[in-house]
Formats: sequence, C-alpha cells, structure tokens
Amino acid sequence: MLSKSEFLAALKRETKILIHLASKLEAKHLDFRFTPPQRSTIELLQYLTINLEAGTTYFVTGSWDHWEGMAERAKAVDLAGFAKALKKQEAAVAKLLKPISDKAFVTKKVKPVSGKGSVVLSQALFEGTLTWSIGYRMQLFLQAKAAGLSGLNSGNLWAGKDSKKH
Repeated sequence: MLSKSEFLAALKRETKILIHLASKLEAKHLDFRFTPPQRSTIELLQYLTINLEAGTTYFVTGSWDHWEGMAERAKAVDLAGFAKALKKQEAAVAKLLKPISDKAFVTKKVKPVSGKGSVVLSQALFEGTLTWSIGYRMQLFLQAKAAGLSGLNSGNLWAGKDSKKH
C-alpha cells in the first residue's frame, strides 16, 4: 500500500494532469454532456475540485457532514479558477493528513464508503480517492475529446503534457 508521502505525491500528479487537461478547454466546451442526466464539462470540473478533499475528509472523520458545504462551494468554480481550486484542494488534503503519523496512515482502521466493516486508511485513500480521481480524469479526457478537442492524446491523459501522436 502507499505511504503517506507516496499518496500525496500521487495526488500532486493527479492535480498536475487535471490542470493540464482543463487548460485545453475553452468556454465552448463547458456545456457539453454525453447525455442529459450526466454532468456537463463545467459540472465535472467543479466536482473535481472537491472530490479528493471530500473523500479524504470522510476517511479521516468517518462522516459526510462536510459534503453539502463543499458541493455548494464547488458551484462557484469556473474554468479560470479551476487550477487554483485544485491546488487549494491538494493543500487541504495535505493539511488533513498532516497530523496522522506515517505508522497510523498504514495501520489506522477507517470506515469504507459502504460504511460496513473497516479498512486501513492508506487502502481507503488509494482505493477510494485516488482511483476516483483517475477515473474522473479519464472522464474529463473523453468528455473534452467528445466536446471537440480532437488533438488530445495519451500524453495529455497519462503524463499531463502535450506529445506527438504515435
């Protein structure tokens, strides 16, 4: 399982890639949605600004009491403020985890999202918040391509940088 420093490094990498992908978007892409009940691109960006912090807060506190306030805050995020909001989220997660020792990070039992049983915090954060972020990163990539950004390729998705098509 990941150590706390490895988890935070992975979070930082996710933030970098998400900021890169969002930097390719323009206002004309923001209203796109695959189907009417799914999130628009701007709604997905807004969700991404709280996804990791909300999940981490749940695993640290055992409660979702913070969710509504975070969701309301996210509604104010626009494309221009996305990168700043992601960096703020990255800092908030680091702050949440700071008082947790390296040993507790890999031994402390927490409630999984199902609320049933328990898992080790590092496992919950890996299988929860980190994998959620990677999944939503893929959604953002596919949504951006479907919205008209045909020039995106695997370098944008996996490395967070422009690369030549292979």
